[in-house]
Amino acid sequence: MSLMPGFKRIFRRQHVDVKHDIDDELQFHLHMKARDLEAGPLSPTDAQDEAVNRFGDLEEIRTECVAIQSSVSRRRSRRSIMDSSLQDLHSAVRALRRRPSFTVAAVLTLALGIGANAAMFGVIKTVVLGPLPFKAPDRVVQLWDHSNARPGPLDEELLIPQPNFREYDSRNEVFSHFAAIMYTGGGVLSGREDRFTYIPAAYVSADLFTMMGVAPFRGRTFRADEDLDGAGNVVLLSHGYWLRELGGEDVIGQTIALRRFVQRGGGYHLAEYEVVGVLAPEFRMPPLRIGADYAVLPEPQVFLPFGLDMGEFLHNWRGWGSIRTLAQLREGVTVEQARTNLQAIADGIAEIAPETDAGIEVTVFSVGDLLRQEYGVALGFLWAATALVLLVACASVSSLLLGWGVARERELAVRAALGAGARRIFSQLLTEATVLAGMACVLGVLLAYWGIAALKIFTPDGVHRLDQVSLDLGVLAFAVGISLASVLLVGLWPAARGARRESSEVLKAGGRGATLARTHSLRVLVTVEVALSLVLLAGAGLMLQSFWNLVGVETGVGERVVHVTINRTPGQFSKYRGEGILELIALLRDRVESIPGVTAYATGQAGSTPLSGVEPSGGVVTLPDRPRPEEGQRPVAHWRFVSPGYFRAMGVQLIEGRTWDVDARRAALAAPRPSPTDPPDLSWVFNCCPVVINAAMARKFWPGESALGKIFFPGDQDPEVIAQTLGKIRRGEQLDQQSQPNWFRVGREVIGVAQDVQMTLGDEPLPAYYVENPYGENLYVRTSVEPEAMLEVLRREIVAVDPNEIEVTQIRTIDQMVTEQSADSRFRAMLVVLFAVLATGITCLGLFGVLAYAVTQRTRELGIRMALGAGNSQIAGLVLGQGARMVGLGVALGFVLVFWVTRYVSSLLFGVAPLDPLTLAGVAALIFAVALLAAYLPARRAMRVDPIEALRQE
Repeated sequence: MSLMPGFKRIFRRQHVDVKHDIDDELQFHLHMKARDLEAGPLSPTDAQDEAVNRFGDLEEIRTECVAIQSSVSRRRSRRSIMDSSLQDLHSAVRALRRRPSFTVAAVLTLALGIGANAAMFGVIKTVVLGPLPFKAPDRVVQLWDHSNARPGPLDEELLIPQPNFREYDSRNEVFSHFAAIMYTGGGVLSGREDRFTYIPAAYVSADLFTMMGVAPFRGRTFRADEDLDGAGNVVLLSHGYWLRELGGEDVIGQTIALRRFVQRGGGYHLAEYEVVGVLAPEFRMPPLRIGADYAVLPEPQVFLPFGLDMGEFLHNWRGWGSIRTLAQLREGVTVEQARTNLQAIADGIAEIAPETDAGIEVTVFSVGDLLRQEYGVALGFLWAATALVLLVACASVSSLLLGWGVARERELAVRAALGAGARRIFSQLLTEATVLAGMACVLGVLLAYWGIAALKIFTPDGVHRLDQVSLDLGVLAFAVGISLASVLLVGLWPAARGARRESSEVLKAGGRGATLARTHSLRVLVTVEVALSLVLLAGAGLMLQSFWNLVGVETGVGERVVHVTINRTPGQFSKYRGEGILELIALLRDRVESIPGVTAYATGQAGSTPLSGVEPSGGVVTLPDRPRPEEGQRPVAHWRFVSPGYFRAMGVQLIEGRTWDVDARRAALAAPRPSPTDPPDLSWVFNCCPVVINAAMARKFWPGESALGKIFFPGDQDPEVIAQTLGKIRRGEQLDQQSQPNWFRVGREVIGVAQDVQMTLGDEPLPAYYVENPYGENLYVRTSVEPEAMLEVLRREIVAVDPNEIEVTQIRTIDQMVTEQSADSRFRAMLVVLFAVLATGITCLGLFGVLAYAVTQRTRELGIRMALGAGNSQIAGLVLGQGARMVGLGVALGFVLVFWVTRYVSSLLFGVAPLDPLTLAGVAALIFAVALLAAYLPARRAMRVDPIEALRQE
């Protein structure tokens, strides 16, 4: 039903010809003057001419009179509009006060939608839309290079080796700033020389602070000359560390003791570092992408200059990436131009260092685009959900206003009969909607403030700049904007319908026949509400099922396992130096195994912990019985260093084979290595390097056959050379120095196959092999009792081994690790379920309001039906049927929307199809059940209609 005729009627202007009225007035005055002159000696014609001469220029007088009349009319119009607006406001407040339950319901409904949208806008504005912390954020890029020729960890291959970084920095023609960031674990003594404490630290180049336009809170940042080799021992402190550890005192120019790892010379070295600056409290490290995803890196507490000695190992070797790189494009340079320029430099590097940089590829990506890729889909989905809540809220309040308008038809008709025009009634009704939206805006802002605080508490860690989200002017302006939009969505239709009613028809009807057929608009709005609620409920159902699938995935780890991370004092500062570390490891093992309730104990190095969210290091491997594959298709496997009891402690089942024979392993390590002049001994090569592989590696490398006894070699080796070397060894031939396998070419013999374990919950397990190593600082403890009850006991007993040597940095159960891994999915599911519940409740409120008004308007009809013999079940069926038809149409429309919407959220789901039929059927059934429950109260009211009282109504 079109509203255009109604709007034309409402805003039709009464045409007033001011010039015609002024001409009539002037002609009247001329005529009167001419009559006065005719009383003298002048003839009528001369009298007329003389009157015109004495009167003056008629056209000029007419123009002045029109201007004066227009000015007076405008002043009167402004006063009239002001008076009318004040009257409308007073009447609106008085009308809403007469219906407090309606007002509270409408205001709270709108406030929920406005508050949710304002809070989510605040998050998106800060995290995704807000400018990055750079002077020219749209020109900042992150870059990395990759070469299949490099050995080492796969994730580190996305970082840039130091020599390559310096080449890119000095030879590029596309960047105005080029900054390096290297994370490290620096140790701060804090005045205690008997204790070693790790704190997050980073080496950064001076260009980073220049690019970010950082003004330090105290002192200065790094200078350009401190990027060069041999820079002095200077340090920058974060504001939080300065307050927490140094009490906020003036420390500029003073020194603090740092234990910093230096490869050249070996290990950690103690030195004094001069504090040159304290960073501002709002300073945050810029977002950095590592590998295929963002990594949650600890915020550095101390910053060291890039030129400090990191040792020849990192400084001169191109084979290991260590630098995360940010750069700022010059004016007018595109990302593709920058990549082309750097690729040309990389090709030159590959020519001089083919052993590490053959086939090197450079990637350049806008930091803003990376950030939007990381958070855009999830936050956009959540904001779309909140927008649906607002639309449902607007539709619900609009339906309530329409229903109220039906109940007020006689009141509005009387107003029109007493002289109120259509525009006046429209203004009155729209003012009522504006007052509702204004009150909802105030309450919505308060809800947004609480919502932002709740998001900061419940959002999983690692969301960039979430701590900076606040209820600022931008969020307030957005809240006001959507409130104004809500006025149009909520009030425009009810106001137009109320204003275009013919008063005579309404007064003649006298309330008879006011059936639901007269409230077609109400049915449309309720249908839309049901459809939007179905979309939200479908999204909530899919998110819940995805979360359930994620936490129910087979992790490969047994029950009652506790993971403990410790720090040990480095060898230079420890009393357990050299081989003495084995003594500390034995003391730790004996202490933990003696705790009542502990059934198994093992250790592992970084990257060996399941469900840690970090895949361990890995690289290309060579299978000697296979031809060398093409570039980019070489087999890759990850390595995990663990102690012999790892599989028992973790509850990881062996599919076939065995684990390590500790005694044989120790004997092999103790045996002297064969010299080039001795007869070759193949047993030494393989007995020292037995490995257990996971099922994923067995499936990928040796499908359809047993992997036991298979041999592979770490690194990208030539299979023909390996085969020749193995043939010589087997034949007992003498090996020369060039063909003797070194530590990197020692083969790995598969002695066992273990079931897959999840490193990142929900990801496909990657090929991996376990290497026996007792030196890990990750402890795995299996208990016979509930592990939560063992956490404090384990913490206390582990530290008690030697409080000056061991620090427990983290302790948690496997269940807690699963909870951490599923935090993102749980958070999305929680929010969408909350929004869906809100939308469904609001829809039920709207359905209840529509049917309640329908029952009120049909009281006379229902009385007649009951007087003619209709039973309670028939009356209830009549009302419930009307509700069921609206819900049915809404569900059908909702399914159409679901088919269109779900394809955009498939990337957020795990183990469930976007159009899962069971989920959609369950959601539809839930909508019907809840909606019919909302329709029950009006139906019950209809059954209680007294026929006699109903027939007495006019």
